[in-house]
Amino acid sequence: MMNQGHATEQIRMLKEWYDTGILGDVREVHVMCSGPKWGNIYFRTPEIFPLKKEQVPSNLDWNLWLNQAKDTPYNHIYAPLSWRGFWEFGTGMLGDWFCHTGDAPVWCLDLKDPVSVELVEADYIFDSKVFIPNRSVVKWSFPKTDKRAACDMYWYDGGKIPAKKPHDWPSDRPFKFGGGMLMVGDKHTMETGSRPNHSPRMSNTEFFKEFRRHQPAKTIPRVRKGNLYCEWFDAIRGDGPECGSNFTYATQLTEVALLGSLAQRVGGKIEWDAKTMSSPNRPEIAQFIKEPV
Repeated sequence: MMNQGHATEQIRMLKEWYDTGILGDVREVHVMCSGPKWGNIYFRTPEIFPLKKEQVPSNLDWNLWLNQAKDTPYNHIYAPLSWRGFWEFGTGMLGDWFCHTGDAPVWCLDLKDPVSVELVEADYIFDSKVFIPNRSVVKWSFPKTDKRAACDMYWYDGGKIPAKKPHDWPSDRPFKFGGGMLMVGDKHTMETGSRPNHSPRMSNTEFFKEFRRHQPAKTIPRVRKGNLYCEWFDAIRGDGPECGSNFTYATQLTEVALLGSLAQRVGGKIEWDAKTMSSPNRPEIAQFIKEPV
């Protein structure tokens, strides 16, 4: 899947921490991303919309670039990278970064088949049916399983962060993030930065100092050099297990992410039936779940 953090030492360490039960029941997960950062190569805002038709560069086959997307006149703001901001071509900040920042909680908790996903709040620069939100909060609700409690996961972008600190957050530690993830258990909270290998830790500083002296044993095989390319080559040659972000796991992570992006696009609450890949309360969104042939 190219979510390179999944091949690292740290995400395996986080899973081993979680598997000991040290967090207790995790009922809330918070995934934060500071973008979209407007004006960079990935997210550019048009001065006007609809965009004006421009001459296609001689080195670009625009029809090939569009492929199965709707026939759209060329404009430089779409290609090569800033298509991410337009629903017709991309899935915004959530679609861009959830596979990194949301990787650890989805894997540790085996988050899949949510019963609902909801756009809690958002604001938009342009038409929300065309352009991604400037900032937003999205909520997924996952039912209880035989291995974990029911869990709500929240996504924040555009500088939004959770409204309250976890119960075990030290009083003298600032509660601010450029991006990151919190898995809030009823005993302890575990966190990372924007990727699972960025600053993995327990949130309570004093507890973490003691915890590090008696870390759990390594039970999950490590990837050679912690590198996804080595993981891939070794799997092809039969020198290692299948890749961690194989199709089975990648589709699970992708479905969760795309449901969040869909909520950003259509607004409101979407009840979800994973078995039929449909929404009982929002039949009109079927066109986005599987496009007409």
